[in-house]
Amino acid sequence: MNNKYKKFIIIFLLTIILFQFFGKDVGVGKSERYTDEQREKLIRFGITAPLGVVGYDLSTIHALTYLDWAKESSTVPAGVEYIHVLKMRFVKVRYDGTGVLDEAAYQQFLLELPSLVSRNPGGTWLIGNEPDRKVVQDDLTPEKYAERFYDVSKTIKDTDSNAKVGFGSIVQPTPIRLRYLDRSLNKLAEKAGSMEEALALIDIWAIHAFILNENPKPGSWGADVPPGFDCPLNCEDAYIINDYNYSETYSIDIFKERVLEFREWMHSKGQEDKPLWITEYGSLFPDWEVALCYYHQDNCIPRSSPNEEWPTSSDNIQYMLDTFDFLMNSTDDTHGMPNDNNKLVQRWYWYSLNGYVKIIDDRASYGGSLFDPENNKEMTKQGIAYKNYIELLIGPKIYLPILLKNNFIIQ
Repeated sequence: MNNKYKKFIIIFLLTIILFQFFGKDVGVGKSERYTDEQREKLIRFGITAPLGVVGYDLSTIHALTYLDWAKESSTVPAGVEYIHVLKMRFVKVRYDGTGVLDEAAYQQFLLELPSLVSRNPGGTWLIGNEPDRKVVQDDLTPEKYAERFYDVSKTIKDTDSNAKVGFGSIVQPTPIRLRYLDRSLNKLAEKAGSMEEALALIDIWAIHAFILNENPKPGSWGADVPPGFDCPLNCEDAYIINDYNYSETYSIDIFKERVLEFREWMHSKGQEDKPLWITEYGSLFPDWEVALCYYHQDNCIPRSSPNEEWPTSSDNIQYMLDTFDFLMNSTDDTHGMPNDNNKLVQRWYWYSLNGYVKIIDDRASYGGSLFDPENNKEMTKQGIAYKNYIELLIGPKIYLPILLKNNFIIQ
């Protein structure tokens, strides 16, 4: 083989390899874009999309699964798995802004549920979204959540035997919220006829894994204590963050400890053989550089020293990467999932794809957003770090085992 032809072959093959790694595919997230080994890793990395996914190319961050807290979506990219979220908060809003349970609306939802499930065969359904969070989320006592989980899970499974349902979705796996789940499971067992029958309804254990204050004192920031818990007599194990030490909200040590403790709790219920999904987590405090410029963000010189351990952009990025390392590599021979090489967690959904970055009075802004929805949907520093981590993890997508040796092409 002459040198000119050899160079042509080398350039041609390198072009194919580079296109496979960096090139655009026809159809976002199509399965043939990745090897089986790469897909096994990527499907663990979910993303939450507060503003939906229209206008965002999920393939740029190699996302293969996402949720947006809706029952269904008509805009799911090809090759990407959509996770259905069924909120259990059905309320009538009263004149003073408070709400009372609206049983009629809930019963109507149950009537419409079989049609919803039939339109989405084989789907994964998370029943409830933070039922343990007062006012702003589902806000149900443990017993009421169990009753609704029983109704909804039975309806889903009777309609589609291939559907999977997730139980829990608590804000964070703290001791007081584990007691919330204990009470809920006891009520579910009562409804199902036995604890064995109750646990059989659960395919996936789903939790959120934020690190937030649980101080029940009115006006306190954080997640409060769950509904159905009377304070102070029944709240001794609430997680209190003292002196506004916000550094705890992005502590990798606390995150690790809580994940392991929840897996231990699952083991105590004989549930170690089921998957654990963290369906929402992140560092919720906006970057210090953004928060400091609250009222003059277009002309602001950030100070270098954050107040009260407020996270900088570097802190939020490092926390995300540390959690990824832990979640990808953590195993436990006793508490991990046996048919997943004893891994502690099977999936995790970062918050968020596109939460608002700029702080404005009449809306919530949080840290961790991978794209800025108000800056031409540009990828943020957090997004760049996310993308780089994923691409380093999966490596080049090389399908042709080609070796050039002694002027011959060996396949």
